Amino acid sequence: EGPDLVEPGGAGVAKASRVIVALDSSGSMAGKVGGETKMAAAKDAVRGFLETIPDTVAVGLVAFGHTGNNEESGKSTSCAGAAVLSAASENGAQAINAKLLELDATGWTPLADAISVAGDSLTPSSQAGEQVVYVVSDGKETCDGDPVAAAKALHESDVRAVINIIGFDLPAADRRELLSVAEAGGGSFVAV
Repeated sequence: EGPDLVEPGGAGVAKASRVIVALDSSGSMAGKVGGETKMAAAKDAVRGFLETIPDTVAVGLVAFGHTGNNEESGKSTSCAGAAVLSAASENGAQAINAKLLELDATGWTPLADAISVAGDSLTPSSQAGEQVVYVVSDGKETCDGDPVAAAKALHESDVRAVINIIGFDLPAADRRELLSVAEAGGGSFVAV
């Protein structure tokens, strides 16, 4: 059973007009929890979440860690690979579900870049929480970025996005970092 991505304690879909799901596709997502890979569980959670999105909410998908490999030789490619795979649109679930099929647990974790890329796909807003980024990840930044600063910058920008974190099977140190990212982004953190 996946996490409840709609309302983990912070800003949820109820007042959002645009939602970006940022899915960690780093190599560590190949690890198993409860008999299935974290990647499979995360995809299932995202699919379940998409079923709850009203048609009037534009939803999009950012992937990170899905390029390169998780060896030193693939680090630079992986760390530069955060990308919008499906632009935010109303009724965007079908396009996102198709993109989820293409993702495998692959590389490193450019969390800060993923937050920035998600933010670039949002627009200025007069209301905090009208736009929400849900980061689904199993670990901390591994590409020398500063995800706390990225979350703070996005939340305090004219976009006023809220960043919520859904953490899968996290060690204590990673849990603390991801909690700090959510707090800096005005959102909440849920560990599953």
